[in-house]
Amino acid sequence: MPRWRKRALEGMVKRMAQLGLSTCLVCGAEALMVRQTPGIVSTGNACTVNAEEDQFVNLEFAVIVECDVCGHMSFFNSENFFNGSEKILTNKDVCDEGP
Repeated sequence: MPRWRKRALEGMVKRMAQLGLSTCLVCGAEALMVRQTPGIVSTGNACTVNAEEDQFVNLEFAVIVECDVCGHMSFFNSENFFNGSEKILTNKDVCDEGP
């Protein structure tokens, strides 16, 4: 399963703080966390097995912010956090990744 790279994850947490997202929008708890794995959101047509039919399917990798108290989740488009040349995903555990 893909995970955010350590540097990308740290950048997302920093950006959320800059946006003022420090408390849950539902319960008000200060228990928000950015998940280490992205949410994968299919936009466009439903996914099919045949790649030729998938020309209008787009998979978005979403940053998931979740409240540890009530479970409320917010999704953010990861493309708004990084430029296209940065490597933000890995298949390794975040703690196993080098600098």
